[in-house]
Amino acid sequence: MQNNPSAIAALKNVPFFSKLSIDEINTLADQLVTRRFSAGQIVFHLGDPGGLLYIISKGKVKISHSNPDGQEALLAILGAGDHFGELALLDDEPRSATAEAIEPAEMLTLHRDTFRRFLENNPGFAYHVLSTLSKRLRHVNNQI
Repeated sequence: MQNNPSAIAALKNVPFFSKLSIDEINTLADQLVTRRFSAGQIVFHLGDPGGLLYIISKGKVKISHSNPDGQEALLAILGAGDHFGELALLDDEPRSATAEAIEPAEMLTLHRDTFRRFLENNPGFAYHVLSTLSKRLRHVNNQI
């Protein structure tokens, strides 16, 4: 995806990547792969191995999991500019939720190994990732 303007624009608009320099954004943009999903298509299931970070460029995605009684618990509805899937990239644990496209969606994906190398080489970005995850955790805790 060398010098793909849409990938660069997508990264710039995601708060997760907001502190990156243009060179860092270009480096990551070159590694992104576009995936398309139809409405109702599962992106991944709870318990699946995690290997990709997703950045939504078009469409909407529902993030949910099942309660102990088997009912679906809605965690979030995400749209263009949002990202998800970073937890499995960081801890090697299976997916903690199910992601489903609720309308036709286009997403840019970043592979785990690329993401980890980038974190290792960019400590400022690693700190920003921790801060972002902490805010998300606090938000979820406040909903409980």
